[in-house]
Amino acid sequence: MLALSVFLVAARADAQCERCDRWIEVDERNLSEGSPGEVVCLRPGRSDGLRVDGVRGTESEPIRLAACGGERIVAGDGGVGIDLINTAHFILDGADLLVIEGFSRGVFVRGGSEAIEIAGVLFRSLGFLGIDDRSIPPCDGRFERGSFVQRGLWVHHNRFEDLQSAMYIGELRCTSGVSCPEGRVLPHVIEDVIIEHNRMERTAATALKIACTPNAVVRNNHVVDYGTSDPRDAERNGLELREGFTGELTTNVVVGGFGQAVFVRSESGTRITNNILIRAGANAIAIGSRSAADRDYWIVHNTIVTPGERSLASWSGVSRSRFANNAIVGAGTPILNGEWLAEGNVEAPTLEELGVVDEEGTLRRGSPLIGAAIGDGPSVDRYGHRRDEEPDVGAVEFGAGDEDGGTDGGVDAGLDAGPDAHLGMDAALDAALDTALDTALDTDAAEAMSSGGCSPVSAPTGAIAMLLVAWLRRRF
Repeated sequence: MLALSVFLVAARADAQCERCDRWIEVDERNLSEGSPGEVVCLRPGRSDGLRVDGVRGTESEPIRLAACGGERIVAGDGGVGIDLINTAHFILDGADLLVIEGFSRGVFVRGGSEAIEIAGVLFRSLGFLGIDDRSIPPCDGRFERGSFVQRGLWVHHNRFEDLQSAMYIGELRCTSGVSCPEGRVLPHVIEDVIIEHNRMERTAATALKIACTPNAVVRNNHVVDYGTSDPRDAERNGLELREGFTGELTTNVVVGGFGQAVFVRSESGTRITNNILIRAGANAIAIGSRSAADRDYWIVHNTIVTPGERSLASWSGVSRSRFANNAIVGAGTPILNGEWLAEGNVEAPTLEELGVVDEEGTLRRGSPLIGAAIGDGPSVDRYGHRRDEEPDVGAVEFGAGDEDGGTDGGVDAGLDAGPDAHLGMDAALDAALDTALDTALDTDAAEAMSSGGCSPVSAPTGAIAMLLVAWLRRRF
């Protein structure tokens, strides 16, 4: 199996390197031109920061900047690791080989950049942010609302470790505006934003802040140990939905931190569903909008485990909001200021009394959560399993075919997938590889047993590798 893993990673690197149109050497600091569809590869080694200015692909032929052939460490002391300025239809593909460390910002998306994809990058030991996407208006008419809309941002399958905050997406002063000599101007919005399958660990302050992003999706992210800084710092939450955010916060896991697991100052129509919020230092979910009287929120089918304070603290009055079908363990009485419909929530002091196997919300047979949900909710659970006609309370449905309860295996494929997860493998090939892999592993195990525990790469294993290489060459 180890031989297979090494071969697959090497195969992917080799296949991608074959597609390189040109290379960025370790001593190069600027990328200022590119042709649509071009693949520009980062030479392995250790380098200073890289400025990417005015590099624009097209929707059908984006430009790809890819790590290839070995680890590329972009290291510095302050400043920006990779600076994307006036760049569009551009993919930063770290391929799980790109490391950015030591800078103030890892990647800065600004200056009118749009249609950006960032994947497979390890951000670590940064003074401020892993990714900062904010084209702040310079008070000359550019990047103001009405003159510019940033369309397209996809951030996925990255890791953020030991830094101040993982991401700021969108200008936080979305509705209050930025101060200019002629008065306050509103910053542009970012449309078509998806933040998914990222892992954020040990952030000194809030892990993710997102603002000015209508109809955004934040899903399947994993946040662990947020807000580890000085206790006097108030901004120490897991996920923050700020001014100008609308859309979905769904299927995320937030574990262990100082402040709120989820802090909400977003606009009407925000939906918070199927999240697993474990051991928040304060409240699991807190609403602190300055002017929330006309705002409505939907907080449904979450699993909340032993927060330091409450499951929900709505300090601001809201209207037409719903707090329903949440599984809650060991939390204080919620604060529900405003107009809330609270229904179908099931609470207990311990996991055992709630009929839950573990903090991730796996249900036991006979749990009081089973079939107890009321009213509308998401059609699938945290793991993508379809909810039945009598859905269960919480983020996880009981696995109907599993005698021990749970999620029929319920592995989050996105978070646990290997280095090829972010390359967009099609479903048919993915299923074929799964089937072939099962066969190969069974064969390898049998051969290993018959040879005393030592076996070369088997024929089925080799077939999988060749299939993957063929797909990679087609992909690149």
